[in-house]
Amino acid sequence: MDDEAARYAGNQPLIDVKAAMLAGLEDIETHKQAQAMQTTGASVIKVQAFFKVGELGLPIARLIVAYANSIGDADLAGEVDFEKSDLIFVDMTVGRSRAGTILARAMTHQPAMLLAGYQLTAGMVTDYKTAILAFDGAEGGPVAAKAKKVAATKDLKIDFKAMRLKKKTLFDLMKPYINTDITFYNTILDAYIVMDGGIRKVAARIFVLDEIVMVRLVNAKVRIVELNIVKPTSLSGIADFSQQQVPNGNYTIEVLADGYLPNKILNVKVEHGIMSKVEVLMKKIP
Repeated sequence: MDDEAARYAGNQPLIDVKAAMLAGLEDIETHKQAQAMQTTGASVIKVQAFFKVGELGLPIARLIVAYANSIGDADLAGEVDFEKSDLIFVDMTVGRSRAGTILARAMTHQPAMLLAGYQLTAGMVTDYKTAILAFDGAEGGPVAAKAKKVAATKDLKIDFKAMRLKKKTLFDLMKPYINTDITFYNTILDAYIVMDGGIRKVAARIFVLDEIVMVRLVNAKVRIVELNIVKPTSLSGIADFSQQQVPNGNYTIEVLADGYLPNKILNVKVEHGIMSKVEVLMKKIP
Protein backbone atom coordinates (compact mmCIF):
# COMPACT_ATOMS: atom_id res chain seq x y z
CA MET A 1 0.00 0.00 0.00
CA ASP A 2 1.47 3.35 -1.01
CA ASP A 3 1.44 6.39 1.28
CA GLU A 4 -1.35 8.16 -0.60
CA ALA A 5 -3.68 5.17 -0.29
CA ALA A 6 -2.86 4.84 3.41
CA ARG A 7 -3.42 8.56 3.96
CA TYR A 8 -6.76 8.37 2.13
CA ALA A 9 -7.75 5.47 4.38
CA GLY A 10 -6.85 7.52 7.44
CA ASN A 11 -4.00 5.19 8.34
CA GLN A 12 -1.19 7.61 9.19
CA PRO A 13 0.41 5.10 11.62
CA LEU A 14 1.02 2.78 8.67
CA ILE A 15 2.90 5.57 6.87
CA ASP A 16 4.94 6.30 10.00
CA VAL A 17 5.96 2.70 10.59
CA LYS A 18 6.94 2.28 6.92
CA ALA A 19 9.24 5.29 7.21
CA ALA A 20 10.68 3.93 10.45
CA MET A 21 11.34 0.55 8.82
CA LEU A 22 13.11 2.15 5.86
CA ALA A 23 15.34 4.07 8.25
CA GLY A 24 15.95 0.87 10.19
CA LEU A 25 16.98 -0.98 7.03
CA GLU A 26 19.52 1.74 6.28
CA ASP A 27 20.96 1.35 9.78
CA ILE A 28 21.24 -2.40 9.29
CA GLU A 29 23.03 -2.00 5.95
CA THR A 30 25.47 0.53 7.44
CA HIS A 31 26.35 -1.72 10.36
CA LYS A 32 26.59 -4.81 8.12
CA GLN A 33 29.27 -3.07 6.06
CA ALA A 34 31.09 -2.00 9.20
CA GLN A 35 30.96 -5.57 10.47
CA ALA A 36 32.42 -7.13 7.33
CA MET A 37 36.15 -7.81 7.50
CA GLN A 38 38.84 -10.07 6.09
CA THR A 39 39.94 -13.05 8.12
CA THR A 40 43.30 -11.27 8.37
CA GLY A 41 41.60 -8.50 10.31
CA ALA A 42 41.52 -5.81 7.64
CA SER A 43 38.52 -3.50 7.58
CA VAL A 44 36.27 -3.00 4.58
CA ILE A 45 37.87 0.38 3.83
CA LYS A 46 41.34 -1.17 3.87
CA VAL A 47 40.26 -4.01 1.58
CA GLN A 48 38.62 -1.63 -0.88
CA ALA A 49 41.74 0.55 -0.95
CA PHE A 50 43.92 -2.51 -1.57
CA PHE A 51 41.87 -3.62 -4.55
CA LYS A 52 41.89 -0.08 -5.92
CA VAL A 53 45.71 -0.20 -5.91
CA GLY A 54 45.60 -3.48 -7.82
CA GLU A 55 42.99 -2.20 -10.26
CA LEU A 56 45.13 0.82 -11.22
CA GLY A 57 48.45 -1.00 -11.06
CA LEU A 58 47.74 -3.88 -13.44
CA PRO A 59 47.31 -1.84 -16.65
CA ILE A 60 50.36 0.26 -15.78
CA ALA A 61 52.44 -2.86 -15.23
CA ARG A 62 51.30 -4.35 -18.55
CA LEU A 63 52.34 -1.19 -20.39
CA ILE A 64 55.76 -1.22 -18.73
CA VAL A 65 56.30 -4.88 -19.69
CA ALA A 66 55.32 -4.18 -23.29
CA TYR A 67 57.64 -1.17 -23.42
CA ALA A 68 60.53 -3.08 -21.83
CA ASN A 69 60.18 -5.90 -24.35
CA SER A 70 60.15 -3.41 -27.22
CA ILE A 71 63.49 -1.90 -26.16
CA GLY A 72 65.04 -5.24 -25.22
CA ASP A 73 65.22 -4.58 -21.48
CA ALA A 74 64.67 -8.12 -20.27
CA ASP A 75 65.47 -7.27 -16.65
CA LEU A 76 62.79 -4.56 -16.46
CA ALA A 77 60.25 -6.75 -18.28
CA GLY A 78 60.94 -9.73 -16.02
CA GLU A 79 60.86 -7.69 -12.82
CA VAL A 80 57.56 -5.92 -13.52
CA ASP A 81 55.92 -9.03 -14.98
CA PHE A 82 56.72 -10.85 -11.75
CA GLU A 83 55.50 -7.98 -9.58
CA LYS A 84 52.16 -7.59 -11.38
CA SER A 85 51.34 -11.26 -10.86
CA ASP A 86 51.02 -10.61 -7.13
CA LEU A 87 49.21 -7.29 -6.98
CA ILE A 88 45.86 -8.53 -5.70
CA PHE A 89 45.67 -12.20 -4.77
CA VAL A 90 48.26 -12.07 -2.01
CA ASP A 91 48.67 -10.85 1.53
CA MET A 92 48.28 -7.08 1.71
CA THR A 93 51.85 -6.53 2.89
CA VAL A 94 53.21 -8.41 -0.14
CA GLY A 95 50.81 -6.66 -2.51
CA ARG A 96 51.82 -3.26 -1.14
CA SER A 97 55.49 -4.06 -1.74
CA ARG A 98 54.75 -5.11 -5.33
CA ALA A 99 52.79 -1.90 -5.92
CA GLY A 100 55.68 0.20 -4.65
CA THR A 101 58.08 -1.39 -7.13
CA ILE A 102 55.71 -0.86 -10.06
CA LEU A 103 55.14 2.76 -9.05
CA ALA A 104 58.89 3.40 -8.90
CA ARG A 105 59.43 1.92 -12.37
CA ALA A 106 56.46 3.85 -13.76
CA MET A 107 57.80 7.15 -12.43
CA THR A 108 61.21 6.42 -13.95
CA HIS A 109 60.07 5.33 -17.41
CA GLN A 110 56.82 7.26 -17.96
CA PRO A 111 58.25 10.13 -20.07
CA ALA A 112 60.15 7.79 -22.39
CA MET A 113 57.19 5.43 -22.67
CA LEU A 114 54.86 8.24 -23.70
CA LEU A 115 57.33 9.41 -26.34
CA ALA A 116 57.56 5.83 -27.63
CA GLY A 117 53.77 5.69 -28.08
CA TYR A 118 52.87 3.75 -24.93
CA GLN A 119 49.93 5.56 -23.35
CA LEU A 120 51.19 5.80 -19.81
CA THR A 121 50.32 9.37 -18.88
CA ALA A 122 51.60 11.38 -15.95
CA GLY A 123 48.02 11.49 -14.68
CA MET A 124 47.85 7.69 -14.54
CA VAL A 125 51.02 7.56 -12.49
CA THR A 126 49.74 10.29 -10.16
CA ASP A 127 46.42 8.48 -9.66
CA TYR A 128 48.30 5.27 -8.89
CA LYS A 129 50.49 7.02 -6.31
CA THR A 130 47.38 8.61 -4.76
CA ALA A 131 45.69 5.19 -4.47
CA ILE A 132 48.76 3.72 -2.76
CA LEU A 133 48.88 6.61 -0.28
CA ALA A 134 45.14 6.16 0.37
CA PHE A 135 45.75 2.48 1.11
CA ASP A 136 48.61 3.34 3.46
CA GLY A 137 46.42 5.82 5.31
CA ALA A 138 43.24 3.74 5.42
CA GLU A 139 42.18 2.83 8.92
CA GLY A 140 41.78 -0.88 9.23
CA GLY A 141 44.65 -2.67 10.89
CA PRO A 142 43.72 -5.82 12.83
CA VAL A 143 43.18 -4.12 16.21
CA ALA A 144 41.07 -1.24 14.90
CA ALA A 145 39.11 -3.47 12.53
CA LYS A 146 38.27 -6.10 15.13
CA ALA A 147 37.17 -3.48 17.63
CA LYS A 148 34.90 -1.96 15.01
CA LYS A 149 33.51 -5.39 14.15
CA VAL A 150 32.57 -6.02 17.77
CA ALA A 151 30.88 -2.62 17.98
CA ALA A 152 29.07 -3.13 14.67
CA THR A 153 27.86 -6.58 15.72
CA LYS A 154 26.36 -5.05 18.86
CA ASP A 155 24.75 -2.34 16.73
CA LEU A 156 23.27 -4.99 14.42
CA LYS A 157 21.68 -6.83 17.33
CA ILE A 158 20.06 -3.57 18.44
CA ASP A 159 18.97 -2.86 14.85
CA PHE A 160 17.27 -6.24 14.44
CA LYS A 161 15.56 -6.04 17.82
CA ALA A 162 14.15 -2.63 16.88
CA MET A 163 13.11 -3.91 13.45
CA ARG A 164 11.18 -6.82 14.95
CA LEU A 165 9.10 -4.38 16.98
CA LYS A 166 8.47 -2.27 13.88
CA LYS A 167 7.43 -5.23 11.74
CA LYS A 168 5.10 -6.45 14.50
CA THR A 169 3.45 -3.01 14.40
CA LEU A 170 3.24 -3.19 10.60
CA PHE A 171 1.74 -6.67 10.80
CA ASP A 172 -0.97 -5.45 13.19
CA LEU A 173 -1.73 -2.44 10.99
CA MET A 174 -2.18 -4.72 7.96
CA LYS A 175 -4.79 -6.94 9.61
CA PRO A 176 -7.74 -4.78 8.42
CA TYR A 177 -6.76 -5.60 4.82
CA ILE A 178 -7.03 -9.39 5.20
CA ASN A 179 -10.30 -9.63 3.31
CA THR A 180 -9.45 -7.03 0.64
CA ASP A 181 -6.04 -8.18 -0.55
CA ILE A 182 -5.10 -11.71 0.52
CA THR A 183 -1.99 -11.89 -1.67
CA PHE A 184 -0.61 -8.67 -0.21
CA TYR A 185 -1.38 -9.78 3.33
CA ASN A 186 0.31 -13.15 2.82
CA THR A 187 3.32 -11.37 1.30
CA ILE A 188 3.62 -9.39 4.53
CA LEU A 189 3.55 -12.68 6.42
CA ASP A 190 6.35 -14.08 4.23
CA ALA A 191 8.50 -11.04 4.96
CA TYR A 192 7.77 -11.51 8.65
CA ILE A 193 9.19 -15.02 8.79
CA VAL A 194 12.19 -14.22 6.60
CA MET A 195 13.18 -11.42 8.98
CA ASP A 196 12.93 -13.83 11.90
CA GLY A 197 15.73 -16.01 10.59
CA GLY A 198 15.01 -16.93 6.99
CA ILE A 199 15.27 -20.43 5.54
CA ARG A 200 18.06 -22.24 7.34
CA LYS A 201 18.24 -26.01 6.98
CA VAL A 202 14.46 -26.30 6.88
CA ALA A 203 13.33 -29.81 5.98
CA ALA A 204 9.59 -29.10 5.81
CA ARG A 205 7.59 -25.88 5.78
CA ILE A 206 3.88 -26.28 6.50
CA PHE A 207 1.44 -23.53 5.51
CA VAL A 208 -1.95 -23.66 7.27
CA LEU A 209 -4.77 -21.77 5.53
CA ASP A 210 -8.50 -21.21 5.72
CA GLU A 211 -9.77 -23.06 2.65
CA ILE A 212 -12.30 -20.33 1.76
CA VAL A 213 -10.48 -17.00 2.19
CA MET A 214 -6.96 -18.52 1.95
CA VAL A 215 -5.66 -16.56 4.94
CA ARG A 216 -2.99 -18.35 6.93
CA LEU A 217 -3.93 -19.43 10.43
CA VAL A 218 -1.89 -18.40 13.45
CA ASN A 219 -1.31 -20.79 16.39
CA ALA A 220 -2.63 -23.87 14.63
CA LYS A 221 -1.03 -27.09 15.91
CA VAL A 222 1.00 -28.98 13.29
CA ARG A 223 2.10 -32.52 14.15
CA ILE A 224 4.33 -34.96 12.32
CA VAL A 225 2.51 -38.11 13.34
CA GLU A 226 5.31 -40.67 12.96
CA LEU A 227 7.73 -38.59 15.07
CA ASN A 228 5.10 -37.07 17.38
CA ILE A 229 6.64 -33.62 16.94
CA VAL A 230 4.18 -30.75 17.42
CA LYS A 231 4.73 -27.12 16.45
CA PRO A 232 2.34 -24.17 16.45
CA THR A 233 2.17 -22.01 13.37
CA SER A 234 3.92 -18.68 13.84
CA LEU A 235 2.59 -15.19 13.24
CA SER A 236 3.32 -16.00 9.60
CA GLY A 237 0.88 -18.92 9.62
CA ILE A 238 3.79 -21.29 9.02
CA ALA A 239 5.37 -24.17 10.94
CA ASP A 240 8.98 -25.03 10.09
CA PHE A 241 10.63 -28.35 10.89
CA SER A 242 14.43 -28.53 10.68
CA GLN A 243 16.59 -31.25 9.19
CA GLN A 244 17.74 -32.11 12.70
CA GLN A 245 14.13 -32.78 13.73
CA VAL A 246 12.96 -34.68 10.66
CA PRO A 247 15.10 -37.34 8.93
CA ASN A 248 14.57 -38.20 5.28
CA GLY A 249 11.39 -40.18 4.73
CA ASN A 250 7.62 -40.02 4.16
CA TYR A 251 5.40 -38.61 6.88
CA THR A 252 1.80 -37.83 7.82
CA ILE A 253 1.05 -34.22 8.71
CA GLU A 254 -1.84 -33.61 11.11
CA VAL A 255 -3.19 -30.10 11.78
CA LEU A 256 -5.54 -28.87 14.51
CA ALA A 257 -6.86 -25.30 14.72
CA ASP A 258 -9.49 -23.68 16.92
CA GLY A 259 -12.81 -23.44 15.08
CA TYR A 260 -11.70 -25.80 12.28
CA LEU A 261 -12.07 -29.48 11.52
CA PRO A 262 -8.86 -31.53 11.87
CA ASN A 263 -7.01 -32.30 8.66
CA LYS A 264 -4.31 -34.75 7.62
CA ILE A 265 -1.92 -34.85 4.67
CA LEU A 266 -0.47 -38.27 3.89
CA ASN A 267 2.90 -39.28 2.42
CA VAL A 268 4.70 -35.95 2.68
CA LYS A 269 8.19 -36.62 1.37
CA VAL A 270 11.12 -35.07 3.23
CA GLU A 271 14.46 -35.00 1.45
CA HIS A 272 17.27 -32.97 2.97
CA GLY A 273 18.56 -30.27 0.67
CA ILE A 274 15.11 -29.87 -0.91
CA MET A 275 12.68 -28.07 1.38
CA SER A 276 9.24 -29.69 1.33
CA LYS A 277 6.45 -27.11 1.12
CA VAL A 278 2.97 -28.27 2.09
CA GLU A 279 -0.28 -26.29 2.16
CA VAL A 280 -2.92 -27.62 4.53
CA LEU A 281 -6.41 -26.22 3.86
CA MET A 282 -8.66 -26.10 6.90
CA LYS A 283 -12.46 -26.25 6.85
CA LYS A 284 -14.37 -24.26 9.45
CA ILE A 285 -16.59 -26.19 11.83
CA PRO A 286 -20.21 -25.79 10.61
